[in-house]
Amino acid sequence: MKIKQNIWVVIPAYNETNYISRVLSKVLAETSQVIVVDDGSSDNTCAQALTFPVHVIRHRLNLGKGAAMKTGCEYAFSQLGADAVVMMDADDQHEASELPLFFAAFGRGSQVVFGIRQEPKEMPWLRLKMNRLGSFLTYLVFGEYILDIPSGFKAFTRQAYQTIAWEAHNYAVELEIAARTAKAKLRYDYVRIKTVYHDTNKGMTMLDVIPILWYLVKLKVTL
Repeated sequence: MKIKQNIWVVIPAYNETNYISRVLSKVLAETSQVIVVDDGSSDNTCAQALTFPVHVIRHRLNLGKGAAMKTGCEYAFSQLGADAVVMMDADDQHEASELPLFFAAFGRGSQVVFGIRQEPKEMPWLRLKMNRLGSFLTYLVFGEYILDIPSGFKAFTRQAYQTIAWEAHNYAVELEIAARTAKAKLRYDYVRIKTVYHDTNKGMTMLDVIPILWYLVKLKVTL
């Protein structure tokens, strides 16, 4: 597939030595335009990423997923002249072979593209409930029911990023992106994606829930 736009894949990573090499091998089979942001990992994530022909940026300290995502986006847009970026997680839960679906969505004029996952039986109960709750609350507060907000497989254009550039450093970043997209009435689209759960204990925990919901209230006041 010939890509007309300058699109870069941004992969925030924290202690993903078990998966980062596998992920990069798959992504590089689809595109050579890849940025890895190592968010202060204490393992060999950064060293492994540096063995691949990709751009690697490293935070000296762990700043959080939202901060790593923002570092990658700022670098793509300001240093590499990107027209758009696609965000992917570094834990091999996304299929790199689905990247062309996001590229095609940009070709249809979408400003933001959300990858929406199937809901397999192995999806952790908390993730499933938080998924639906986040969509419902975003609808109540901002008037748009955006599916699968916690999904880390998403994309946006340079222009959209200027509008949705987030402040959250933690898992609330996904909710903030959806809220800002809804508030600004940006043109968004969905692509259906697969998700493989290697470790159901990773990711959001019950301790993350209350701060994230409170953050949604804050966004209502500040946006």
